[in-house]
Amino acid sequence: MTGGDHGQYLDGNACVDGLVEGFLLDDRIPAGDTSCATA
Repeated sequence: MTGGDHGQYLDGNACVDGLVEGFLLDDRIPAGDTSCATA
């Protein structure tokens, strides 16, 4: 995510939350580089 800092999870950005939860809950890793727009 550009324009943010390390505290983006559960801060109103569904893209970031989805990536983090996919990794933590379902062991999913994006196939390549991923970016999210700032909320």
